[in-house]
Amino acid sequence: MNLKLSFYVSILLYAFAIFFLVILSSNKQEELNPIELQKGATGIISFVFSNPTEGIKQNAITKEISSVEGTIAEEIHKIQNKISYPAQALEDELESECEWSVVINAKQKASQIKTLRPCRYKIFEEEFHRVIQDWNFNLPEKTVLQIPVSFKIKNE
Repeated sequence: MNLKLSFYVSILLYAFAIFFLVILSSNKQEELNPIELQKGATGIISFVFSNPTEGIKQNAITKEISSVEGTIAEEIHKIQNKISYPAQALEDELESECEWSVVINAKQKASQIKTLRPCRYKIFEEEFHRVIQDWNFNLPEKTVLQIPVSFKIKNE
């Protein structure tokens, strides 16, 4: 067999091998139920199955989680709006990006407050704790909130 003929035969064999691999891999993908991960603002991860029979069972759960996520987002937004920019920080032109994790207890109050992203200045931490200590949540017990707060001065 000459060199040219062996080259064409090897290319033909590789083409058939690739063709069969593509066909086999596409058949395996149809058999699997892919899982889509969706992360909400609260850190809740929900699993959505693409199999139609599983999807029917998941719709009620997904709607319930979505309504809880919406309520959580509203609660976080209310807290963020209640936090005031400290007058001294404004005067000193201090800025910071902060974030806290809060667990809601049975009395609808904040417990287990953890700093996820510390503030650059203590004055911002104090303002957050002042607001969160008196806050009455409208969420179920043991709900975990991640509350980001941006203390920025807008120059217009």
